[in-house]
Amino acid sequence: MSTDSRGSLYVTDWGAGTVHKYDADGQYLLSFGSVLREPTGIAVSGEVIYVAERAAGVVAAFDDSGNLLGTLGEGVLAAPEGLVFWDERT
Repeated sequence: MSTDSRGSLYVTDWGAGTVHKYDADGQYLLSFGSVLREPTGIAVSGEVIYVAERAAGVVAAFDDSGNLLGTLGEGVLAAPEGLVFWDERT
């Protein structure tokens, strides 16, 4: 799970191969990620949602409406899982 700056919650659903988005009050907003098969990790940076895609060995990037922006790590990653952003200021 991960949250964005507006408090929206993003949850990966490995079994369904999707990401579910909820508002700050827990109300369901949308699901996305039709290109995903095994989403295993998620992290949000700014307005971009990054999802570890274990089966494809990539990290997929989506905007906050669920549109695929692209993928990272093709041919480099092997079964990525958890994601986290590190802020050296903390």
